[in-house]
Amino acid sequence: MPPPVLPWPAELTDALKRVSTYFEWSHADIAEFCRWAQRSPQALADAGAFLRAEMAKLTGYQP
Repeated sequence: MPPPVLPWPAELTDALKRVSTYFEWSHADIAEFCRWAQRSPQALADAGAFLRAEMAKLTGYQP
């Protein structure tokens, strides 16, 4: 996988923390997800959509 080329958007940080904690992602899982997401604008948009979808599964989550 190519190295990250885009900065991590601050608005996704909270979602990443909640999703990774709830689903018990390891530090390696989180790092790989961020590397994957930061490889292109489309991947970053996909990551945001994924995190929002996963957050919607959490009990009591309201955007």
